Amino acid sequence: MLKHNEFLCLLFIYCGHIDYSFSLEEKQVCIRRFGQTIYDAQFQFYNNNKESEIFRILLEHLAKYYPKEIDAIRLKKELTIIFKADGKICGFEKSFLHFIELYLSKL
Repeated sequence: MLKHNEFLCLLFIYCGHIDYSFSLEEKQVCIRRFGQTIYDAQFQFYNNNKESEIFRILLEHLAKYYPKEIDAIRLKKELTIIFKADGKICGFEKSFLHFIELYLSKL
């Protein structure tokens, strides 16, 4: 089980890759937000696991750390930080924000 900051860092890394490129700006956002140690550990975890396994872990932790509808709003604001890091929010990122909102509303 990941601690909250570890989970959120992994989620930021996952979201940073949604548009198929993890920019230097996205990396810097993660390091500033979570610190180098947590970032390095979660980036290594991300690179050493299948996307399906990472997604399963993220969904488990979403239910744990964001169980209420109000949490979805807070999480969407957090994720907007990583999505805006490279200067734009693409269609994939918008779709993921919508998915998060829908998923958390069903818990």
